[in-house]
Amino acid sequence: MLRFIHAADLHLGNTGPSTLGLSPKWVERIKNASYKAFNNLIDKALELKVDFILLSGDLLDTSTPTLRSQLELYKGLNRLSEANIKVFMVGGNHDPLNLKKAQSEMPNGVHLFGDKPETVSFKKGDLILAEISGISYPTAKVTEDLSLLLKPGSEGFQIALLHTNVAGYGNKDNYSPSELDSLVRTGFDYWALGHVHTKAVLNENPYVVYPGTTQGQHINETGPKGFYLVEVDQKVKIEFINSAVYFWENLEFEAFGTLDKLDLAFEELIAKAFEIPRVYRLKIKGRTPLYNELLSEKEELETRFKEASNYALESLVLEILPDLDYTKIKTEESLPGEFLRVAEKLREDGFNEEIKEVLAPLYDKLGDILDPLEANDLETILNGSIALGLDLFWRGEKS
Repeated sequence: MLRFIHAADLHLGNTGPSTLGLSPKWVERIKNASYKAFNNLIDKALELKVDFILLSGDLLDTSTPTLRSQLELYKGLNRLSEANIKVFMVGGNHDPLNLKKAQSEMPNGVHLFGDKPETVSFKKGDLILAEISGISYPTAKVTEDLSLLLKPGSEGFQIALLHTNVAGYGNKDNYSPSELDSLVRTGFDYWALGHVHTKAVLNENPYVVYPGTTQGQHINETGPKGFYLVEVDQKVKIEFINSAVYFWENLEFEAFGTLDKLDLAFEELIAKAFEIPRVYRLKIKGRTPLYNELLSEKEELETRFKEASNYALESLVLEILPDLDYTKIKTEESLPGEFLRVAEKLREDGFNEEIKEVLAPLYDKLGDILDPLEANDLETILNGSIALGLDLFWRGEKS
């Protein structure tokens, strides 16, 4: 039997979200999460005594990695080398062949593929159990389909190792774009992919697999994150294993009518028992008589419930509206009425392109450091705009 781990997108050195206002315990948990997730992976590999590990690119977070991130990577690779667990890895768009910066030679049993296609064998004794073909990014932005350069070998289980954006999957930059149909037809038994941060089995027989990232980095990477354990005997069996130190989660509260009910909702959140802590983006939405109080006390509310042992708040989002009769307002010949009618039409017709057009100049300047907008982000922007617009109308009436 052949047993190996497939992981990708470790992003060692990523420091996670802002830790402003958090306790030292949570600051340490977040800033060290990428390293701890990597060590969780290694611990599991040692426990299971796997034959080898596949690392499908973006092991380091940037093309100019910190000294610590490089040293943590080599420390982990050395642990595996000492246990006689082999490692096969490629560089992706975040770490194009930068993995040799901290030391000139890889630990024994670690193979980093270069920028030309290559096939290496995994043996037990004299028997070849698998052949691994791979290629690294020579530069950060690769626009050609590198998968076309990889050809299967002739002995054992055939694995292709590549950092790629398969058309139609994920929402990542289109580096080394490839087509699923093309991957399936190549003759490999297992495509070990990286780049997309969400786990996904795109095909079985042959397997085409994204393990996702080992630790979620932001609110669009919710839920468990980790790697796949792959066992090859008469058939191929894969199992997802979590490595994340904390999970990201979107949480919504309906706006409450009284402050004591809101306070109780937070107390219930604090009392929840989680095996793995959460980092929340908390959204309070809906109509409420507490509209003015929540807006004016948002910062205090966020500070008061910033964290507990089992969770931390990344942000508090208010999508609240005054407790008014919006059905009646929409029928009025007034500016608020027209405003609501236009907003409703935007929602019905689809508002994504309008918002993206408004934000285009910002993304032209900062696109390299801003994550692509997800559908829930666009919905939040629209709801927040409606709330702000109505608030301005009511304030104008009072003045």
